[in-house]
Amino acid sequence: MVQIVFTSPADILPDEAKKLNAHVLAVDVIFGTEVYKDGVDINKEEFFVKMKEYVDKTGKLPHTSQIIEEEHIDLFKSLLDQGDEIIYISMSSGTSATIERARDAVKALNAEDKISIFDSETITVPYGMIVKEMIKARDKGLSRAEIVEVGKDCVDRIELLCVVNEITYLKKGGRLKGAQAFVATALSIKPLITIRGTKVDSMGKAIGFPGACKKLAKMYAEYEVDKDMPVYTAHSNAPELMDKLIKQIKAVTPSFEAVDGGGIGCAVGTHIGPGCCGVAFFRKKGSKSLLKS
Repeated sequence: MVQIVFTSPADILPDEAKKLNAHVLAVDVIFGTEVYKDGVDINKEEFFVKMKEYVDKTGKLPHTSQIIEEEHIDLFKSLLDQGDEIIYISMSSGTSATIERARDAVKALNAEDKISIFDSETITVPYGMIVKEMIKARDKGLSRAEIVEVGKDCVDRIELLCVVNEITYLKKGGRLKGAQAFVATALSIKPLITIRGTKVDSMGKAIGFPGACKKLAKMYAEYEVDKDMPVYTAHSNAPELMDKLIKQIKAVTPSFEAVDGGGIGCAVGTHIGPGCCGVAFFRKKGSKSLLKS
């Protein structure tokens, strides 16, 4: 059997991973001297509450740490001892060196012929979407190599469009410079962002949250969305704002339907904070991204 292993920044909780017959390795979430296992010791809602308290108290952002080689070795060995093959789906190699620790583990186990390392080139809900599509391929009986090809197709076609309602965390993380942040706050400007491999990229901006939602809804309507693939919502502990965005999208695209992505977790949450919401989807094969690369 082909076993699927991924990491917690895919924002798929351990219980869901178990139901999917897959395995998740958790990153550490660090608030000063306090360390929590993502999705194990702290959930998404608790993370954002604690994050606000921590930022208000210290003026600093929490951070996450990479998963060490030994954790990869322990899990890989247990699966290999069962006679299984493994596909390890990593968060973007541009956001974490964890993929290198997985590669080190493969070498230590001398298991290059049994384990495929696959870079999702993304993080949070889009990363989880790629993981789920590769699990579906596994469950159809596809080979390890064929599942990897499914993953490559997903990476090529996935998009994420988001509105950030609160710029405080982007400013603290260096995503907005002081003058930009001041003007944005004064004018109630809301950034529109996407997350691409190594960084949070700007897609533009709008005045006020409703204006930003309208702009995002128009962007979404311009895409050739693959209706045979799932569309997911994504938010950082902001269900009410997510509902408002969905209404705006439906006003422009009445046929819009989406799966609740389960929320953006700590890996991206440390950079964008609470109050971000968006939509993730797959473009039709052959269609192009409308965002600058």
